Amino acid sequence: MVATLHRQGLRAAQIKLAIKKRFPGNKFITRDIYNVVKLIDDQDKIGETPMQVLEYFLQTHGFTFYTWENSFTNRPEDVFFFHEKSYTMWRAFPELLLIDMTYNTNMYKWLFVQFVGVTSTSKSFSIAHAVIFRELECNFTWALERHKDMLIDCREPRVILTDKDQALMNACETVFPNVTKNLCRWHIMENIQRNHKSLFQDDIFKSFNYWWKVLYGSPTKSMYDYNCGQMEATLVGHEAWYYIRDNWLVPYKEKFVSCWIDDRLNFGEHTTNRVEGQHANLKRYLPGPNNSLDFIAAFSLEVVNSQMEEISATLEDSRVRIKKYHKLTLFDKLHNRVSLFAISKLDKELTLLDTLQDTGAECDHRLQTSWGLPCACKLNWYTINNIRIPLKDIDPFCRKLDFSPASVGHEEPVYEAELDDVKKQVLGLNNRMQKKSLFSKIMLVLPGKSNKEEPEKREDPRGRPNLNQQAKKRDTPRQSSQSSYAPSPSFDPHRHSSYAPSLSREPTPEAPTHSLSRSQSQSQARFKIPKPPKRSSIKQETPTDLGFPLLRDQKEVPIIESYRHIIPTWAYPFISGIKDVKPDGNYGFRAIAVDLGMRQMNWKEVRASMRNKMDTNKSWWTHRLNYKINGNYDTVRDSLDYSTSALFKQKSRWFKLPWHRHVVAQTYDCVLINLHLTSSESNFPMRMSPEPLSQIPVIGVLNVVDNHWLNIQLEGSFPVPLPARQWEGYTIEAAHEWRSLYEDRIKEYMRIRET
Repeated sequence: MVATLHRQGLRAAQIKLAIKKRFPGNKFITRDIYNVVKLIDDQDKIGETPMQVLEYFLQTHGFTFYTWENSFTNRPEDVFFFHEKSYTMWRAFPELLLIDMTYNTNMYKWLFVQFVGVTSTSKSFSIAHAVIFRELECNFTWALERHKDMLIDCREPRVILTDKDQALMNACETVFPNVTKNLCRWHIMENIQRNHKSLFQDDIFKSFNYWWKVLYGSPTKSMYDYNCGQMEATLVGHEAWYYIRDNWLVPYKEKFVSCWIDDRLNFGEHTTNRVEGQHANLKRYLPGPNNSLDFIAAFSLEVVNSQMEEISATLEDSRVRIKKYHKLTLFDKLHNRVSLFAISKLDKELTLLDTLQDTGAECDHRLQTSWGLPCACKLNWYTINNIRIPLKDIDPFCRKLDFSPASVGHEEPVYEAELDDVKKQVLGLNNRMQKKSLFSKIMLVLPGKSNKEEPEKREDPRGRPNLNQQAKKRDTPRQSSQSSYAPSPSFDPHRHSSYAPSLSREPTPEAPTHSLSRSQSQSQARFKIPKPPKRSSIKQETPTDLGFPLLRDQKEVPIIESYRHIIPTWAYPFISGIKDVKPDGNYGFRAIAVDLGMRQMNWKEVRASMRNKMDTNKSWWTHRLNYKINGNYDTVRDSLDYSTSALFKQKSRWFKLPWHRHVVAQTYDCVLINLHLTSSESNFPMRMSPEPLSQIPVIGVLNVVDNHWLNIQLEGSFPVPLPARQWEGYTIEAAHEWRSLYEDRIKEYMRIRET
């Protein structure tokens, strides 16, 4: 009886009451129930480690799952899983994707993310679940890419709805760039109340609450402007108004105000309340906050099974039933071909039509634009002309009444043949050691046999982070590898954040310079990298101990120790990343590509863009490059050639010429800062003035020795070195505004250099 009640989700105290009621003469305490429950759980679990238990449960209960491990610790950092029934429902109804997260669900204090979809009958279903160690853009991007993999040969979502978690919003933009993305109105209101309700008097808050709902429900832009003025008048001089205006209305009104979001398809979804409902169900089922991951997976299995049954019933209803008030001639072609929910929406629109005719008001076409269904004016035209609504006027989503994929391309690959080939290869090996080696690798990916360590327990987040904590989060990529269950994610986060440390920080004393002795030849000096000073302390140092407060990860220490002796110390407090790229003839071009948010492999694109920029303005570049050295234009242009790999062995093709840095600045409209212990310099664009109010990219590079370049990521209000000599002499008059723009930072650099 205890086992039955426990598997139904009852807690120990509830089980005790049920047994007492059934067997009043039995004497036992709650601890006895806990002991029996633990024994039952131990018998149910197969595997020695928590990850083996989880993987075995997922594999044997119809789940597909992916994990991402930290390559240094072999501990999972992300787990993503979905059931085969969820896979079927998601491929049938991919139009809507609602994402939200919750806390305090598992013993590791990890974030639990739920992805929810909606059917044509307005029923919610769980698409997938993810347990995430850190709330960073790279974590969310990895999970969303696994999510997108489920839609091979199917349509992408048409609408994604989230809260204003910037990391999640950025990840959605990266993985689904062409999908409409809206913000949850409920979360916005919660945020405003949490931050400013205490500042309101009761009567003012009621007035604000009324105008806020009127504001985000504005049907037209002119009404929005009017309602915005009314709210400002209500909150005149109140700091809450400036918070709402600057943090919500100005940057995000197109993502939650009706006149914008109802102008495109959203199928009536303005909040993530459907996901909140899933959270509530989860926490009612869980006995507390310290649950194992396999226990949470068991809950998701029960949820998916019940959802599949309910959705199947509603789809069957729409295929066979006709409601009494739907028996209109106008709907004849829609019966059993369109969901009952969609026909009910049309019926309500007919009622609205009567109201519009009585009042003389005009149709706002909202049903047409946001639902893909005929609006009141179109229904009026059908009625006057005695025409039945044609099926083609109904959005395909509302016509979907089965679980077939929304769009089918080529057939699924047949994996059985590939597995047979692997089996033949193993059996065909004659060498016993080769067989043993290959067998050990196969065992690592079998359920219940993996060697993954138990997930790391996270510090108690104590619910959702507040605004200050979220502002301090830094979205840095992880140095981790992916398990055999999922391909490596294909993204590279942007390199510059809005974090700005104060310039009042005292400069770190200059690190000792490393000069070569006179006995060393010039060729030796060119190719030998100076060794960093040795540490005398055995204490494990952190990046902050070494003078790099923005480099928080302990894994950054080796690269800091390798190169900090050649980095100017004034730059230490502003460096948020040091990237050493692949050593070849494209060293410098790879470093530029990385800082522009591309991959190292995009070095060809950098070379080509620089060359095209020179060709586009050939006369201008020729005049300046050939001014003192005849043929210098051809030398610089030819150095960007990448037609054959043999060229890269030639030093003339390396990223070494001073003019290369000027061409980069002009090509990408950026500021390129070339760091050096004694002679750092800035390269500004030479043919244009800075755009007002634009975010100017900053690229940092550092030449280690010869062709060896590092990518240095700078953040905040860092000092800006003096412009390069060529820029001062050859730039056009309008471009001198660059120096004026950075005058204060240049003065700060001069002050630090003098001290």
